[in-house]
Amino acid sequence: MLIKFFYFLIVFFFFSCTNKIFDQKFTLYFEDVKYNNEVNTLASNNDFLKNYYLLGGYSIDRNNDGEFDRVHLENVLKKKIPYFNDSSLLVLDWEGIYFDKIIHYPFDHSRFKLSLKKYIDLVHFIKSIRPYLKIGVYGIPFRNYNPSIKDIDSYKKFFPLLELCDVITPSMYIPHSTTFYLDDEGDFGKGIKIGLDISEQLNIPLIPFVWNVYYPDRRDGLKMLIEPDLFLKYLKRIKSFKYKNIQVSGVVWWAPDHISFSKSVEVPVVYKVYKKKDHQSVLFKEYFNLF
Repeated sequence: MLIKFFYFLIVFFFFSCTNKIFDQKFTLYFEDVKYNNEVNTLASNNDFLKNYYLLGGYSIDRNNDGEFDRVHLENVLKKKIPYFNDSSLLVLDWEGIYFDKIIHYPFDHSRFKLSLKKYIDLVHFIKSIRPYLKIGVYGIPFRNYNPSIKDIDSYKKFFPLLELCDVITPSMYIPHSTTFYLDDEGDFGKGIKIGLDISEQLNIPLIPFVWNVYYPDRRDGLKMLIEPDLFLKYLKRIKSFKYKNIQVSGVVWWAPDHISFSKSVEVPVVYKVYKKKDHQSVLFKEYFNLF
C-alpha cells in the first residue's frame, strides 16, 4: 500500500511539472518597476522570475551626442542600484549613433573601431562602480531584420565587447509577419544559433529579449499583442532549442513605460476596463498563467 502511495506521488509530481515552461535553470527576467504589486508578489513566489535593471539612452547619453556623461551616469547607477554588492542582471540599451556604426561597418574600419571602443569604455566604467553586476549589451549580436545587411555572419567582430560582458542579450522579438516560423533554418533558427555559438565560444550565457508584442510595427505604426498560445509556443521553443549541446539560459521580458505602451500598442477592448498604467501588469499575469 505504501509503495502505491509513493508511486501516486511520483506520477502526480511528474504531470504537475511537465506543463511548466520554466524551472530554476531557465530564468525569466522582468523589470519590476514597470509592474504593479500583484506581479511583484507573483515574482517573489516563483524562483524562476527575477528582476533585472535596464539603463537606456538618456541614462547613458543624456545629450544624445554619442558620449556618456560619467558624472550623470554614476549618479543614475547609484540611485537605481544602491547596493555595491548587487549581483543582478543589468542590460545597457544604448542605441545611439555608435550602435549603427558597430552594426554596419566592418571590423577593420576606423569608425567601427572607434564606436566599439565607446561601448567597451562604458562597460569598464559600469564595472568600476558596480563590479558584481552581470552586464549585457542589448541588441548585440544584432537581429537581421533587413535582408540587405550582409554582415550577419561576421558577428565575431563584437567579441572584444562581448568578452567583457557576463551575458549575451540580443533581441528575439517576433516580427509582425504571417510567414514567421519557428524552424531551425529560418530567422528564428539562424538568430538563436548565432547567439548559442557565441555563448559556446565565450562561455557566457545567452539570455535574449522577448516581448508579447509583435515587433517591428505594422505599416500603420501600431503594435499588436501576440496571441498567448503563440507566445507560449515561442518561449517553449526558445527553452528547448539545443545547438552544439548548449541551450538558452533564460529570457528578458521587455516592457516599456506604461505611457509608451498605451500609446503604441493596440490593447483589446476587454483590457480597457483597467487603468492604463496597469495594462502591462494585467497582460503579464494572463500570459504567466499559461506557463
